[in-house]
Amino acid sequence: MIEKSQLVKLYNAGWLWCNEYMSPVFKYRPLAGDMPWEGAVNARRIIGGCFRMGRREWLTERGWQQVRASGIARVIDLRNPDEIRTRDTDPQISAAALEGLELRNFPLERPGNPHYERLAVPYMNHPALYRVVCEEFAEQLRELFRYLAADPRPTLLHCSAGRDRSGLIATLLLVLAGRPELAYEHDQWAVRGINEWHRVAPRPHPYERYQGEAELSAKIRERATALADFLSWLGPADEYVASLGLDATELSALQALLDVQNATDAAL
Repeated sequence: MIEKSQLVKLYNAGWLWCNEYMSPVFKYRPLAGDMPWEGAVNARRIIGGCFRMGRREWLTERGWQQVRASGIARVIDLRNPDEIRTRDTDPQISAAALEGLELRNFPLERPGNPHYERLAVPYMNHPALYRVVCEEFAEQLRELFRYLAADPRPTLLHCSAGRDRSGLIATLLLVLAGRPELAYEHDQWAVRGINEWHRVAPRPHPYERYQGEAELSAKIRERATALADFLSWLGPADEYVASLGLDATELSALQALLDVQNATDAAL
């Protein structure tokens, strides 16, 4: 039995959810295909050695141990630098939790683009913006794909919700791997995953809320239409990635990453 003084310390650290003395980590219901990483939201394999999830600060100490046990060698953060911070409701982890992992920040957006900022209100939150990102931020995508190609080790990509920026990269990788049909499944589960987080989150989101099944299903169908439009515009992903300036050797290295099989997906 935890003593009251211990509960107070944990609550003040933001680790326990008010009134119920239980962290939202343990109230979040994992969805089909989720990786068994404690604290992770929207964590799943994209294909081969590529994985995705929501903000990394949600992971517990044990969750990071499970990430490493899954063979992940590097973590790529797609958020803007001003988004990268811990919240008082995040679990506390030690520096040792991240040992052996390479952490890199590759923001997909560049602040000050008026065309993008007129459309991405309040932020990138829909597949309808995938084409805009590809057109307006080709340099950012080039740097990311060159980094992936330079060292095709198992990689975990994440943004904030694990839905839209991660969703764009997941879609490009799936098309590159010849599995564009999986992009629809990924989008559905990403939408459902962050919706489940909104159900248990310790604080309400400023723009989003938990949605019931009828409303959520309509949202998923509407997003699928936008995703189909993007895939039609994109065409063969290898041609798009080549248009970014990657050569045949780099494209081959990306394919090798998509073929990687990790040592294990089991939790510790």
